[in-house]
Amino acid sequence: MKIAYLIQYFGPSDNSFASGRSYDFAIEWAKSGHEVWVICSDAYLIDKNKPIHFHDLPIHVHVIKQNYQNEFGVLARIQAFFWFSLKALHLLLTNPNKYDVLYASSTPLSIGIVGWIQKWFTRKKWIFEARDLWPDFPIQVLGIKDSKLGKWLFKLEEKLYQNADEIICLSPECEQVLLKEKLVSSKKISMIPNGFSEYQEAEAEQSSVSYEYGFYEGALGKANGIHWLMDFVDEVLKLNSTIHFKIAGFGVMSKKIDTWLRVHEHQNRIHFLGLISRKETNRVLKAAQFSVTCFSDYAILTTNSPNKLFDAIGLTIPVVTNMNGWIGDLAIEYGGISESDPRLAAKEILIKMKNKLPDRPKLHFGRSKLAFHALSVIEKCG
Repeated sequence: MKIAYLIQYFGPSDNSFASGRSYDFAIEWAKSGHEVWVICSDAYLIDKNKPIHFHDLPIHVHVIKQNYQNEFGVLARIQAFFWFSLKALHLLLTNPNKYDVLYASSTPLSIGIVGWIQKWFTRKKWIFEARDLWPDFPIQVLGIKDSKLGKWLFKLEEKLYQNADEIICLSPECEQVLLKEKLVSSKKISMIPNGFSEYQEAEAEQSSVSYEYGFYEGALGKANGIHWLMDFVDEVLKLNSTIHFKIAGFGVMSKKIDTWLRVHEHQNRIHFLGLISRKETNRVLKAAQFSVTCFSDYAILTTNSPNKLFDAIGLTIPVVTNMNGWIGDLAIEYGGISESDPRLAAKEILIKMKNKLPDRPKLHFGRSKLAFHALSVIEKCG
């Protein structure tokens, strides 16, 4: 089967700072004998001029140049998503012989529009992977106030779910929202969480630093609970005079982090790494005493399936989170903590990090297994 994989971020671990889910899935599908045509953007590549080649697997990658940054406002994001979607749609409609089925992974919601339109013209089935719940996310987090626009976006979302042949969501909470609030049929929904890469352990050579540290990696945006993170780090460094903390990422809150660091009394123990590759992230994470997964206080964010949470689980690193629900439950199950008060979270993790982690099976979160689950959904449409 020839699979078209539409995803904004795609790239090898040494040249991308975004999730590796799509990269790992494409490899596993190709190993299973399928031909994969990836249509992605260059927004999450470190070296945008470095081609992505697979010499021994039938994976072909078309990279669309896209001006996109986390600090973009609503209008700038819409414009960036629109042009990416338009170019991707043009590729699909002018190359119908290159694929039998489309696997379209959001965000944004406009990815689903591409799936809908190409189905209209080509009659080819498509799978909608809803990584975030749109338009709930931009309405709650980005502050879209226009009620008419909001109603139109929700109507569009409903139509996309109806048009998609299969829907994949990444968390049990997201699945419940689709079933109970969006009224999507359970027959077309599969839940496949983010998971961790089995390759990350091999990439995570031991760090040579002599001090203990905690680690946050990921976007530094409005949704990412950066104020909570700063309060948590303040308390950790105050309670423990030798521990350090590392932050890797970039976004609209980066300047806030810079300002906070310049005046911090323990600035010599806080290391702001900026954007680093997935491979470098694995190296830093492997040597950390704990990892942080935090979000701002928006109800829709409880439906997330955070990369950073599963990265830590894959490397047996305890996770501190300020989230309840399945994110908090997973953190606790794998030896971490769930606590909304940053001061209490700091006290608890400093005690927990000295203890041996519980031995829990984690291979069901490995991306190889998850990729085969996704492939079984694709093959239903083939």
